[in-house]
Amino acid sequence: MDKAIEHGSRHQRNRDEGMVSFFDLAQDDEPAAAIPLPSVPPWNEAAQLAFEKEALGLYMSGHPLERFSDELKAFGAQRIAELTGSLADVWVGGIVSGLRPLKTKKGDRMAVFMLDDIAGGIEVVVFPETFGKHGSLIAADAMVVVRGKFEKDDESARLVATELMSIAAVRERTAREVAIHLSVPPHGRPTFEALAELFSRHRGDRKVSLELDVKGQLKPLRVRADVAQRVRPSERLVEEVEQICGSGTVEIR
Repeated sequence: MDKAIEHGSRHQRNRDEGMVSFFDLAQDDEPAAAIPLPSVPPWNEAAQLAFEKEALGLYMSGHPLERFSDELKAFGAQRIAELTGSLADVWVGGIVSGLRPLKTKKGDRMAVFMLDDIAGGIEVVVFPETFGKHGSLIAADAMVVVRGKFEKDDESARLVATELMSIAAVRERTAREVAIHLSVPPHGRPTFEALAELFSRHRGDRKVSLELDVKGQLKPLRVRADVAQRVRPSERLVEEVEQICGSGTVEIR
């Protein structure tokens, strides 16, 4: 984008200063010659959604919570739309927005924010005791699960938080396996060597499997191979695997 803007600005500046050849005037109605642009890898899903929200104020191509739906369900978190009456203890997953840091009359820190999931939003109140334990997790656009008391009447609804946890921690707690889907070719020995080095930097206790679509000369084969190295599932691991194998190739089960 910077190169394209610079090219357009320079072209306009030259026109304003009268530095236009007779050939340029003759070709004035024709489109300008294309400028060479760098070849860059596409954004992964998380980056694309983040930039959509930054530019437009909303998500267009999906929602960040969609890729955690299985983990949230296994953990027991409920969708906001499912909260139809008051509950003494419930877990809800979402994204922090409209954060308002506050202080009590005694000067103790607390916070109020909106927790938004795929289909709705709810006000969350974090009183000082809970804020003191989990305040580091509360930030704009943070993905968290909140445990608390859901209070609802005819006019309002809110969740009084008693505990917070990052969705990344939920994924680590509920994950049993990291599955990687690959086609062979184009992937081969260099990909497997890069993955082996990556796994050694993310050691943990969850198993890894490679699910390979092998394009043979006679007929394609689907091969499943379990990897000896076990890993710790995390967003960083998923991002680094997708940098090697491509977007959408990792599945946390």
